[in-house]
Amino acid sequence: MDLYEVKSIGIQRARSGFSDVLKEVEAGVRFLILRFDQPVAALIRHEDYVHYTQLAHRDALARALLQGKGYDPESLSEEAFLKLLATHVKEDSDASR
Repeated sequence: MDLYEVKSIGIQRARSGFSDVLKEVEAGVRFLILRFDQPVAALIRHEDYVHYTQLAHRDALARALLQGKGYDPESLSEEAFLKLLATHVKEDSDASR
C-alpha cells in the first residue's frame, strides 16, 4: 500500500459505503471527501491524526522560538527556517550546559 495514497470520494459514496471506507482507512488509505468536486474533509487513521497533531505542535514551538529570536518564520524558505532552527537549538543546548 502506498504510504501517500489518497482517494477522492463524493459525500454520497462515503455515506453509502461508510463501513467499507472505514476498512480502507484502517488499512492506511486516506480519503479526501468532495462535495461537488470541492474538498470538504479528509478521513485518515487516528494514528495519523495524532502524528500530524504532534508535528503541528512542534512546528508551532519552532516558529515561536525563531520569533523570540527576532526572525519572521513566514518570510523564511524551508531551508533557511531549518538552518536557523538548528543553529538556535544548538546554541540553547550549549548554553544550558
